[in-house]
Amino acid sequence: MIIKSRVDILSDMVKWGRNNSSSLTDFNTGSVIRSIYNAIASQLAQLYYNVHKIYRSSRILYANGSDLDKLVAGRSIKRKSAVKASAEIQFTGVADTVIPTGTKIGTSDGITFQTVESRFIGEDGGLTVTIQAECTNSGISGNVKAGKIVEIIDSVSGLESVNNVNQSKGGQDYENDELLRSRTINQYAGLSLGIEASYNAWAIESNESVLKAIPQYGHPSVSLNTIIVHVVKDNGGIFTVGELDSIGQYIQTYAPLGLIIDVRNIAFTRISISAQIRIRSGYDLNTVSTYITDNLNIYLDYKERDWGEDIDWSDIYTLINNTEGVDDVSVSQFVPSENIIISDYSIPILDTIIITEW
Repeated sequence: MIIKSRVDILSDMVKWGRNNSSSLTDFNTGSVIRSIYNAIASQLAQLYYNVHKIYRSSRILYANGSDLDKLVAGRSIKRKSAVKASAEIQFTGVADTVIPTGTKIGTSDGITFQTVESRFIGEDGGLTVTIQAECTNSGISGNVKAGKIVEIIDSVSGLESVNNVNQSKGGQDYENDELLRSRTINQYAGLSLGIEASYNAWAIESNESVLKAIPQYGHPSVSLNTIIVHVVKDNGGIFTVGELDSIGQYIQTYAPLGLIIDVRNIAFTRISISAQIRIRSGYDLNTVSTYITDNLNIYLDYKERDWGEDIDWSDIYTLINNTEGVDDVSVSQFVPSENIIISDYSIPILDTIIITEW
């Protein structure tokens, strides 16, 4: 949209007057007609500005603040508020020691949590108790790894140690205009066409435990207008029926009209490996087997694998052969003996490992 200034408008009006009026000849500064033109140009310039302002406030690319909130609300999107992370804290100490609500604990780098309930040590059995806690500040900084919340800030007699056995989750930063704008554009500027990235983004946004997702079109077991969305849980487990339904309902609100969304747990392609190895001097079978297992877990980490990524048997053979403590690997006794083809809608995951000595 071209925005004209008062000077531009006045110049155009004077040019038009000189070209279209034989009776008006004085358009110089101070003349009556120029003064009239100038007043009109000022009003038109203000009108241009107001229209431009309305135009920008009605476009996701330019709108800010409450204007942007109103625009995205029309697309069933809401700005994300800042949220505090929650954690399960294991308290260890003397039996029957009461841990009050509001007891503060934290990480070594200053991220503080406080309990949201009161329980006593031994309530779960033994000399521990697990208590729900919440970060004192909102934001993703509260999402800390397991084993990081180990500092006792509020001293409690009988309390000896604390620890978060699992990662704290749910912390979320306030979504500023640029983040909200970007999320909306990602969902609607092409995402409504149903491309793979759309469904992956929608699934992840619907449930924080979704690691990745992929849509499958035209499956023979469903109607032509049904899209199966395969989802992977971040811990390698499975979603409940209720969780799958909830993910599906969320995706349905963004998917093109007329489509039916069917969300399913991924069918992992489970990989079994068997190898007969010759062990180097100074090593034993248990130790070397542990080394091999660790290397295979890294190589076949489902979190890092892409959909439909085939497994080359020679890669696994080479990995085992190059493991510390392995002198040689029997080819004739090695499984798999050929490449493993992975479906486009599956991901390989390590199932069983059998290592024997040659």
